[in-house]
This record gives sequence, C-alpha cells and structure tokens, in this order.
Amino acid sequence: RYQLPTTADVTLRVFDLLGREVTTLVAGRVDAGRHVHRSPVGDLAPGTYLVRLAAEGQHQTQRFVVVR
Repeated sequence: RYQLPTTADVTLRVFDLLGREVTTLVAGRVDAGRHVHRSPVGDLAPGTYLVRLAAEGQHQTQRFVVVR
C-alpha cells in the first residue's frame, strides 16, 4: 500500500537480496490518493525479497518473504 499526495511518476520494483531486479510492478504516472498493489508471487522462488517504491524523488524499501 502507498499513498501519493499528488499525481507522480512512480516505479515499484522487486529485487532479490543480491540487488538484482526481479520484476517491475508499476512504472508510470499514478494519480494522487491511496493505492494497493497486489501481485501474484507465484513466479517467485521461496526466499526474501525487497520491494522499492520511488516517487517524487523519494524512495522507500521494504522486505517481504515468500514461503511455500
């Protein structure tokens, strides 16, 4: 989940712990407001990943774990 105060160019990417980009979930202009992005993790191997949100020159990174 994320919230934008104004419309902005957003990228939402998933990385493995070695820093390799696994997939891009969002890349483009996103309207202001609250957003929830649900992505199936079926293609991801079990393990720990980082999701990085970049918007308006700010970045936020969070960790998540895929368990089977």
